[in-house]
Order: sequence, then structure tokens, then C-alpha cells
Amino acid sequence: MSFGLPYKFIADNKEVVIKHIGGKNLRVDGDAAKINGGTGQFARFTVEFVGGNGKKIKLKSNKTGKYLRIKNGAKMHDNDKIDAAGTGGKWTVFKVQTQGAANVVKLESAEQPGKYIAVPGGDKLRVGNGGPACPLTFFREGQAQAAAPFTKPYLFKIKNTVVLKHSQGKFIRVKPGNLGEADSDGGKGDFAQFEADPSDNGTKCRFKSKKTGKYLRIMGGDVNVGGTGGKFTVFKVTKGDNGAVKLQSEENGKYIAVGKNKQVRTGAGGPFCNIEIFRI
Repeated sequence: MSFGLPYKFIADNKEVVIKHIGGKNLRVDGDAAKINGGTGQFARFTVEFVGGNGKKIKLKSNKTGKYLRIKNGAKMHDNDKIDAAGTGGKWTVFKVQTQGAANVVKLESAEQPGKYIAVPGGDKLRVGNGGPACPLTFFREGQAQAAAPFTKPYLFKIKNTVVLKHSQGKFIRVKPGNLGEADSDGGKGDFAQFEADPSDNGTKCRFKSKKTGKYLRIMGGDVNVGGTGGKFTVFKVTKGDNGAVKLQSEENGKYIAVGKNKQVRTGAGGPFCNIEIFRI
């Protein structure tokens, strides 16, 4: 049985698996709660709504019939106060706090405000305070369709192959027949693919053409793809609305822009400088 579809807390009494930040799933081991689950019976829970909607829930183990809970008297960072031995009472009720995507949530004890299920470091189960160790991702039965390539936003965390969608709706590429020139008429093929290489916690980035091995740069007032990785190829990343960014040369302060004439040129940071970047 595959659990590949997001569970969005709309339907009651659905069977789910619960993925933590370490990449595995919560599971039961008798009355204990563990973090090294797959998708078998020990890792499957039934979501029960409390109050008629998905804002408060209980999680019943399909293997044991008992409930996940944060036990009475839990203190922050306790490693022995989360178990799967509940019988459905008040300690088993969790408030659901959505974190962007509908199936990514934090679970806060309804009876003990400020106490969350957490997996700090991705390798231990603890009582958390709602921080970055607390997000849990819920999946229901079904097979997710593979996402089309270059539809996922690039977040400047790691190196990845990307495409750069400019303000006129197409993609920046190396120009066929003149591979050092930056052209605005790209799709998502080889000529438009770049290796993004972020630095300084994603606030700066270089873009190397997958076709030529040369870098996007602004040099002498010109945007081209002739760089070898030096100072003119480093761009500051300014994040804007709706997932768009602006790429500003660290060396000369100019931005990459594509105006109504569809030429790749430098800009001063206005709307023609908006670029959406998607990863493979």
C-alpha cells in the first residue's frame, strides 16, 4: 500500500502516515512512540476529528488501537513524555497548526499549551516548543503523480539544476549559434538550464550554463554567459512577492532584466527584473 498523497485535514477517520523532519515516519512499538517507521501497520494512524473539524485531532494507532499523546506533566525537551499508550482522553488531543502546505503541520497539546511533538536533529523524539524540529507531514493512501520537471520553486539551499523565467514569460538561455550571449527566448531545454550554486545562506548565487559550462554575469554593462566563476558572476538574491527574485550583481550593483523588447539587459531593480527560478 502506497502513502503518497497529501492529507489535508478535510476528511475524518482517514488512515495516514506521519513523516518527521528526519525523513522517516512516526510509529508505535507497543505503547512506545518511535521515529524510525516506514509505511507498514506499525506506522499507520487514523485521524479522528475533535469538535467536528480538523483543527483538533486525535491519532489512533492502527496496530494497537491506542493513541499518540503528550503525557501529563511534560516539560520542554523531555524524552519520555510522548508515547502511544493513550486511551483517547484529554492528553491525546492535539491542535493542528498548518505550516504553509496543507499537509505540513505542527501538533500542539490541547491540554498543555506550548508543548509540541518534536524530532530535534531528525533523530530523537522530544517535547518541543513549536520550533523548526516540530513540522510533521501527513500522507494518505494513494500514489502521487510525479511533478513535471522545473515546476518546483528553487529555494537557494543547495546546488541544483534550474531554469530562470523572466518577466515576459519565457526563460533565459544561452543563444543557439552564439553560446556566450544571454537570450530571452528559452524553454526548459538544455540551452536554458543552469546549475545554481548558492552561497552565504542563499543570499548570493552563481549560475553556470549546463550547455557550455560558462557562467551568467554582468560585465561592462552587458549581461552574458561568458563568465568563468569570478567576481562578475556573483549575484545577490533579493526575494520578492509571489516567489519571484531579483538578481543583482555584487560587483556593479546592476540587475538582470528583460523588458518588453525581450532583450536580456541590465536594470535598476524594477518589475522587469523579476525572475522566477524553478528546480528540476
